[in-house]
Amino acid sequence: MEGQKGGEVLREGTSLRGKDIISELLLVDEPAPVPCNRFQTSVPLERMSDREISRRIELLTGYSTERLRELRQGGPPLEGHRLRVLAHLLIAKANGTTNAQEDSRRSTVPESSVSERQTVPVIGALLALLFAYLMYAYLDRFGPPITKPKSPIPTSPIPTIDPTPIQIPVPTPSPMTIFETRFSHLTQKFSEQKADVFDTLKPKLIPVVNQEGSSLLAIAGPNPSARAMAESIPWALSKPSISIGPLQFKSLGTEHRNHVINDVMKAWSDRPDEVLILHEPDKLPPDVLEVIVEGCRTARSKNAVIISTGEGAVMSGCGEVTAVDVTWETRLAQPPAIITGDHEASISVLKKTFPSQSARLWQVSDFVISNHLQAGDPRQPAMLILAGLPGSNRTVNHLAEGLARIYSEEPLVINSRQYSRVDPARGKLHLDRALDSAFRGGRRAAVLTELDTLPPLAAMMLHSYCDHDNAQYKDVAYFMTLQLREFVDPGLTGAQQDRVVREHLREAWAELGREKRDPLISRVATMIVLVRQEDSFDVISYV
Repeated sequence: MEGQKGGEVLREGTSLRGKDIISELLLVDEPAPVPCNRFQTSVPLERMSDREISRRIELLTGYSTERLRELRQGGPPLEGHRLRVLAHLLIAKANGTTNAQEDSRRSTVPESSVSERQTVPVIGALLALLFAYLMYAYLDRFGPPITKPKSPIPTSPIPTIDPTPIQIPVPTPSPMTIFETRFSHLTQKFSEQKADVFDTLKPKLIPVVNQEGSSLLAIAGPNPSARAMAESIPWALSKPSISIGPLQFKSLGTEHRNHVINDVMKAWSDRPDEVLILHEPDKLPPDVLEVIVEGCRTARSKNAVIISTGEGAVMSGCGEVTAVDVTWETRLAQPPAIITGDHEASISVLKKTFPSQSARLWQVSDFVISNHLQAGDPRQPAMLILAGLPGSNRTVNHLAEGLARIYSEEPLVINSRQYSRVDPARGKLHLDRALDSAFRGGRRAAVLTELDTLPPLAAMMLHSYCDHDNAQYKDVAYFMTLQLREFVDPGLTGAQQDRVVREHLREAWAELGREKRDPLISRVATMIVLVRQEDSFDVISYV
């Protein structure tokens, strides 16, 4: 034992799990005063509550006080003085003391009294034997007949009880139970919608949950409300989503965009596990829309969910379309009015639209953009990774688009997840053509959402585009988003937060091997910010 202000402390790394503690249990009625024991805490044992002492004893031994009382074969409850005596004895045993009673009182008890108190354990043991004999005599006379063994029972040490807590399996809720809970939450969050909105939605989604049908929804109404509703439904279904919008195809030639959409739709329609969200399909090129309609028609036999925002009549070729008209949700934020080319005014607007973000986020964003725009002949492109904390799925993407519009009124926006099941070599080719065509066409910014879902081989294409010295396009900016699975300690320094994000990318692209992965991350992840949830964007918390 180690002394600390006259008391005893529990040495680090000590444990009694799986060890015999029966002898200590027999001594808990010992009346000696208990010193000021501590369980590695500044609070003396005598001032700790019974509940706290019980919890720490369970951590030390693996047994709850109820179980310890059973091992003691009943008797008075383990509380108050008895509980503190037991804690004292267990600390002494855990610290390796051979005679806990003698060591704990050596500095405070006169030597003459020690010998008197040493007889107490003996008396306690004799009383225990007397009690056992009386119980045996009572049961022999009044209880059921006792069958005596034919041969003496061999003596053996008390078996060690496995302290591992029993794992009681928790039943997994059914998909329908999860859906009912989440759909109810959805109706509460979109509280300004009429009841018929949800009365229309629910019957169309239940067959999908039961894997008995598909659903094609056209959500019309004010842009913030329609888009928020469309992007919240996958959460209610416990499904990921991929999104396709007109900004992805504006600069691509007919041949290239047909190759892209054919590969994406084929990969999705073969196994439509994700919800497909089409933003403003009426603004898509006709040839792209034709391929999408054909793919949706094929996927409808496989429990697919397709959601379009804006004009839904163009999707009628897929089959029966359920129209859902939403109204304005006042809590939702309007898209920020970005002034392309004026980064100071635009940053000011974004700060008002995203008020929950940290000062560091705005400092880093302003530094990246201002240094790049003010350089007459920039040596490298501007790059910023926006890592969303749990619950900020929509916030991080909208913020990235807002920053990108400082460079271009219509930036290139690509959801990386749509390439997750496309052949990696083809995905790499498509991403290369999309970036090259956009920058040649005069667009100066690209937004890559869910960067960590980009297949590792396809991600290698960014190595040359984000090169610090030899990038082909140096006057452009990349705003890349990803979603962290766990919260990051806000007390971490900026450098420590950056390491968390880089480690996340290392895990996502592990199959590249260290030789390729680390140089890629060193180019892509030069500047990193963490994005918090904004209630005006993330109506549903996805945590």
